[in-house]
Amino acid sequence: PGLQSNMRSFTAITLTLLVSTAYANYGLVDDYSPSNFGSKFDFFTDNDPTHGYVNYVDQGTAESMGLFQQRNGKLYMGVDFTNVASGRGRNSVRISSKNVYTHGLFILDMDHMPDSQCGTWPAFWTVGSNWPNNGEIDIIEGVNKQTGNAMTLHTNAGCSTTNTHDFTGHIVWPNCDVNAPGQPGNAGCSIKSDLPQTYGSGFNAGGGGVYATEWTSDTIRVWFFPRSSIPSDITNGNPNPNAWDVPLAKFSGCDFNGHFHDHSIVFDMTFCGDWAGSVWSSDGACSNQASSCVDYVQNNPAAFRDVYWLINSLKVYQNNAVGDGQVSSTTYGDQTTYFWPSSVTEITTEANPPSSSNYTAMIFIQEMTRYISYEDRSNFFGLIRKIVAAIPHTLQFGYVQYGNSIYEFLQLTDYDTFLENLDDCEAIFNISSNPNGSLVYIAPAFDQILSAVYGNPKGRFAVLLSGEQDRIKDPNAGNTASKKIADAQIDFYVVDYSTGIIPFGLWNVSTGGLPNHIINGTGQTADQLFSFFQNTLVDDINNG
Repeated sequence: PGLQSNMRSFTAITLTLLVSTAYANYGLVDDYSPSNFGSKFDFFTDNDPTHGYVNYVDQGTAESMGLFQQRNGKLYMGVDFTNVASGRGRNSVRISSKNVYTHGLFILDMDHMPDSQCGTWPAFWTVGSNWPNNGEIDIIEGVNKQTGNAMTLHTNAGCSTTNTHDFTGHIVWPNCDVNAPGQPGNAGCSIKSDLPQTYGSGFNAGGGGVYATEWTSDTIRVWFFPRSSIPSDITNGNPNPNAWDVPLAKFSGCDFNGHFHDHSIVFDMTFCGDWAGSVWSSDGACSNQASSCVDYVQNNPAAFRDVYWLINSLKVYQNNAVGDGQVSSTTYGDQTTYFWPSSVTEITTEANPPSSSNYTAMIFIQEMTRYISYEDRSNFFGLIRKIVAAIPHTLQFGYVQYGNSIYEFLQLTDYDTFLENLDDCEAIFNISSNPNGSLVYIAPAFDQILSAVYGNPKGRFAVLLSGEQDRIKDPNAGNTASKKIADAQIDFYVVDYSTGIIPFGLWNVSTGGLPNHIINGTGQTADQLFSFFQNTLVDDINNG
């Protein structure tokens, strides 16, 4: 439906080690009840990214207008159905969860969804930041007098769904890329249900029901259960998707870990816009009521009395015993809890470094893309540990992961906290090799360093970066940031993984052209890399 602009901090704080089994064992991680929705969701008030004729209002306004309220223990979210609309459009609500998720089982119990009315475009969906690079999952969506639910994935290039013939809907479009050739713009890969009870007026006539969406490393599946047919394991709080009937939709054949992560949950109710408005003239049931979608929505408030969500509960489960090796995560503000299937061996390093240094902080920056081999990325973790063990533990330490975007944001911490956080990041990597994207943008990683340096202008910083300069997609922005790095007199070192001769241009700017600051790390062990930096980076810090 639209774009989610919030960038969520991605710091691993707490990890839970669990034993692997062959079946899903879901545990409840978030319980959204009618009484806590207002505190667990943010209200979106910007212009509609899908160009709808809608005025999204803040929480206080929504509550005072009666658009967001509790009714007999249920959450009501509706639209203004009493006034002729003006300005940006008809007053409505769009909310997104404060917590974000990677993988999970999302179970929504509703008595009512927005009715199938001309001009409407309601949606229940999840979305990552930096759309469409982190993906979008449309669970409930439709426009105008539509019958039957439309379920859609939106991604960047490289993701399509295959027909496995084990779901009841039918594939409308197979390519999830929002710019896919041969498909309408932003169509995504879409599966449509022909069952009237799955959407809008048909859903409401049946007394509502439950939507369940399972998102794993291998597939995304969507079920609908009418009120009279809700599985007992859902009712009892122990959901088991493998015991359910075939879903409405099943998306498979895509690298879901590469295209979907860190999603907020979104409810919205817009009007007209890029979809409902664009098909108005071809929809005979609606176009004969007004010359345009906006004209109808503006001047017929009473038509939207039944355009509302009435929610009993929304529960998010994640897999406590993941059989497919996936790593699930839930981010609470700036804290992320991860779940994975087997224990991780902790690596410790003993050393007797100097007790002090005139340096303030040591920062490590690691590229996480599939072009740097698993072994080389693993060796860089080992190099980090060896360097940290050999320099004063009184410094502050930080770690950044980058690729398509920033996967691990910089936090400067003390020695013990840094090692704990590094253990967490390496454990996740050892389980899943994630993050594992295919694009490299260096400027955001440099900006992480510069923010720390500008926040401590009297400090002295050393940085060690691993990366592949010949695949960087933002060389101009990277060069600008490199000059700022050099101007800030940061002691900058690089382990480069470019093919063949290292292209010194960008790294040469960052390092100030100093000798012995860049090495090609391809195929080198942590010990081999450390022997190079022991006489350069480590000596510089220890000797001040």
